[in-house]
Amino acid sequence: MTPAITVVARDTLGNIDVTFSGSVTVELAANTDGAFLDGTKTVAAVSGVASFGDLSVDKAGSGFTLVATATGAALATSAAFNIVAPAP
Repeated sequence: MTPAITVVARDTLGNIDVTFSGSVTVELAANTDGAFLDGTKTVAAVSGVASFGDLSVDKAGSGFTLVATATGAALATSAAFNIVAPAP
C-alpha cells in the first residue's frame, strides 16, 4: 500500500506517546470481497509510531478498513479505503 500505513499511539491529551514501544498488529476489518492482507502485520512501535511498509491487499475492492491492536492500547479502525486493480 502506498503510502506506508502508520499507526500512532496517543496519550490522553492527544499527543504522540513517545514512550510507547509495544507491538502493533493490523488486519483487514471490513472485507466484503474475501481479500487477504499480506506483508508484515505486526511491528514494534518506535517512539509511539508503528510503520507498516510492505502491506498489500490481493484483490481490488471498495470499503476496506484496517484495525490496529496493541496490548494496553485502545483498538483503532482506519477510514474506509478502496483498492484499485492495476492498469493492464
